Amino acid sequence: MDDSTKEALAYGAKALENVTDILNKLAGPLAEEVGLTLGDRAREYRIKNAVKIFARVKKMLAQAGIQPTSIPPRLFLPAIDAATVEAEETLQERWAALLANASDPERRNTVLPSYVEVLKQLTPEESLVLDRVHDQVTVNGSHQPTITERGILIGTSETLFQWALPSYSGWEFEEAWKAFVLLIDDLIRLGIISRADNQDDDPFSAYKYSGNVVKLGPPSVTIEYVITPFGHAFLSACHKPIRRE
Repeated sequence: MDDSTKEALAYGAKALENVTDILNKLAGPLAEEVGLTLGDRAREYRIKNAVKIFARVKKMLAQAGIQPTSIPPRLFLPAIDAATVEAEETLQERWAALLANASDPERRNTVLPSYVEVLKQLTPEESLVLDRVHDQVTVNGSHQPTITERGILIGTSETLFQWALPSYSGWEFEEAWKAFVLLIDDLIRLGIISRADNQDDDPFSAYKYSGNVVKLGPPSVTIEYVITPFGHAFLSACHKPIRRE
């Protein structure tokens, strides 16, 4: 065992002491096995991320007044495996919220294992847009979201592009638009959002063909998007629990 590995394991053993209590509550009978995996096999990178995420979970549960129960292994193990490779702060927050909600005895049946597969595929840019989407569809004060046959209306392609702009600061417009089109297609692929109309075979119209050359341009028609029922439940599961009265 080389010196860097020894240092990583020593760091991990000490760091895990601060989150042992919440790890035991979340993992239940798997706590010892998970601890050994982190201590014996993981490197410093994954250990640091695990410690940050468990600390966030602990804080969220305390603020919400929730007494956690153990999370089913079919959700807990893949979630930890995916979460500990994520170092980006906003996505660590999403992983912590997912674990916190999954450990809530009143919500555990609404947090699906498939959410892990979706969350681990999100980019920081997609997470930023989805935070805005979550704010848009959450009933808060006088705001009442519009519900359609396909889901909850979140706005047009132009609206979503404005939400995504901070991620493309300094980019040329055409490159930013091209990245945005990819972002939207990916969110549709993941089942989080959908077009509000029934023309599923109608392309986004962001690309226009001239001979053999693909030219980038804005959509020829205004396209509205909705968050799907699956997407709404997923976003709810990935935001920190609200304090109980």
